[in-house]
This record gives sequence, structure tokens and C-alpha cells, in this order.
Amino acid sequence: MRRVIVCTATLLLTITLAAPPGFSQVSTSPGKKVAFETAKGVILQRYPHAVLTATIVKGKPKHVITVDGMVRLDLPPGVATLSLGADVNWHTCGLEMHPTGTMGTFESALQECPNVGMGCTVTGTFILDLDAAELVSPGCFINQPLTITLWAGDAGPGGGDGQPVDVSMIVRMEKKK
Repeated sequence: MRRVIVCTATLLLTITLAAPPGFSQVSTSPGKKVAFETAKGVILQRYPHAVLTATIVKGKPKHVITVDGMVRLDLPPGVATLSLGADVNWHTCGLEMHPTGTMGTFESALQECPNVGMGCTVTGTFILDLDAAELVSPGCFINQPLTITLWAGDAGPGGGDGQPVDVSMIVRMEKKK
């Protein structure tokens, strides 16, 4: 009997210690060709608001940067409009990724979130051709570090302001065919 108790206690301790820690944030930035960023509990603000940043070590000619981004609001307290956009080296060179928003804002993906007590998610895929960007802003993209920022926020009447959201993005530098 004592052996069974010791074996059971040892097994439970092993399972407990092997359990993964609580998830809060994942980062693989900087990366040579790929970077992943996630965060839980980011406080949603009015759009535009930088929510994640990743870095690709060096931009290469004949490549594009693609970003897949997502924002999830679990329980909107009122009507909200989740908005999402991305840029590369905005603070130094000022270029948004495609598709771009209206009137110079980054909001190229929008999702209306009605006040129905359900979660709401917005996703978007953004692209920037590094050769074209280099032509517009010489010396900013090719052979330079690339800082990619995911922008998000509430672009609607403000029902999501101050609420915690989960955010993620995958950044890839891919060769053009």
C-alpha cells in the first residue's frame, strides 16, 4: 500500500512539473526570415495604437515582407469596431504595408463587434515589396533591420476601449518568384 501511495505521489508530481507554464507572451524576434509575436491582456485603445513589434534582422532584395495579424476581444461591453494594420520601419521611413487604410491611417482590416456578449476577432494579411519600398525610400529597407509594427484599436464608437485583447502576428520575409 505504501508503495502505491509513493508511486501515485511521484506520478502526480511529475505531471505537475511537466505541465507547461501559463501562456502570456511568445516572441521569436529578431529573426532572420521569420518572427512570431503574441501577447495576452493588451489594453485596447482608440485606433491607431501599436500593440506588437517584431524585427527581421536584415531586409533583402527580391523579397517581400508578409504579416498575418489577429486581435481578439472576448466580451465587448458595447458596440466596438476592431481595426488592424501594419507597417515596416514607420518611424524612420514612413511606409505602411498593403493594403493601406483610408486617409493615411493604418486601418486596413475592420470588424464590427455588436453588443451581443460574444467575442469578436479581426484578422488581416499585409504585404510590402522590399524592392518597391527601397525605391520610394532609398537606404531604408534593403540591408537594413526591418521593424514591423502591428497596429490595432477600436475605430468605432469606443465600446472596446480599455478592454483586454489577445494579439498575435507572424512576420515572414519571403523570396519573390
